[in-house]
Amino acid sequence: MVSKAASAALAGLCALAFAACSSGSNKAATTTTQPAPTVSSGAPTPPTDVPQMIDPCRLLTASEATKLVGIAVKRSAGGGPGSLYCKYAAANSAGAEVTIKVDANAAAAHAGYPSWVQPIPGVANGLTVTQISKLGDEASETRTGNVNDGIYVRSGAVLVKIGAYPAASDAALRVAALQALSRV
Repeated sequence: MVSKAASAALAGLCALAFAACSSGSNKAATTTTQPAPTVSSGAPTPPTDVPQMIDPCRLLTASEATKLVGIAVKRSAGGGPGSLYCKYAAANSAGAEVTIKVDANAAAAHAGYPSWVQPIPGVANGLTVTQISKLGDEASETRTGNVNDGIYVRSGAVLVKIGAYPAASDAALRVAALQALSRV
């Protein structure tokens, strides 16, 4: 028969071993494999417990970004699984970018959606936000005169931002958003 002290010690060791194994396995299963880049648009960073495995450069390709802004662009930053954004630029100041965030579930994405649709720091003057129906679960368009435009969509737990500078047409932004949503 085992003494009370030996039984308590054995139970404590088992609890420690279980805690070490379970915390190690949870951590490995839920952390991202690449560090998150700094996003200049002020986009919220994703929660660390949700893998960000969608390549944002597949949501909006260079040729689609070229159609969106009307000037030939090429990828200049970001991209790849684990990345939060993909940026396309032309030799002049024209360009486009797509940012993605995957939340734990649709409810969390819905709760975070209002802060996802936020103006780029320093560009808030003259910003108009228009809600769009029948595009994803939620969608909004932002406009800042002829400076830049953006479209923000949520589909389930996935949030996507597409920005274009100079300004793009409503139709072009919506086509880009539909293409991106079809690849989520």
